[in-house]
Amino acid sequence: NLGFLPGSSTELITQADTTSQALKASLTLLKPSGTLAVTLYPTHSGAQEEVELVLSWFHGLPGERYEKRIEPHPQGNPSSPYPLFVKKK
Repeated sequence: NLGFLPGSSTELITQADTTSQALKASLTLLKPSGTLAVTLYPTHSGAQEEVELVLSWFHGLPGERYEKRIEPHPQGNPSSPYPLFVKKK
């Protein structure tokens, strides 16, 4: 869950540099058939940099090792949070 914790302070947010480290580390923990779920919140302060970093990481994952899926908001609202999933083959 990236951004800030809903219902809590919006001043405490995730940062692109630590998010990048966490995503890389998470792949080392995935077992075959394991799934990583990440929810992007595109409207918090600093979100654009973090969203671009996560999407670049996501699209750069090799398809022969991972199944990848993004679930856009059903009504196409660009400011709504949306999940992406990475499943290790």
